[in-house]
Amino acid sequence: YRYYGENSCVLHEGRGQCIGAPGWRRLLRFTSSSINSGKRDIHLGNVSDPVYLYHGIFEWDNCHKHFHFQHYGKFSFGQTPGHKVGFCLQTTWRYFNTEHTYLSTPYDTCAYQGISVGWGDDYVAGL
Repeated sequence: YRYYGENSCVLHEGRGQCIGAPGWRRLLRFTSSSINSGKRDIHLGNVSDPVYLYHGIFEWDNCHKHFHFQHYGKFSFGQTPGHKVGFCLQTTWRYFNTEHTYLSTPYDTCAYQGISVGWGDDYVAGL
């Protein structure tokens, strides 16, 4: 369970459709992992690049005071639709130990986003 007050940012963004109104809500919270098992980096780059802003890839959230990555994922449970608005797509965990998996990554902040080959982004339930 989680309590959402009148001024909660959640009520003023896309998730408001799931929460509905202020008060105590029972939520299904889970961790998701996006692993880059391909041959090239997933490169988004600088979130303030006008190309991303013009095409709706990132959207500034005045309540949270950071950019949201608009196309992270769509989830469903039974007949109850839901979605996940990620605020950051970054390399957080090294999943593979191969010659093609770098030991470090340039995508380690929310200002310069992407997922390196062999790495993943873990979006934990508590975020």
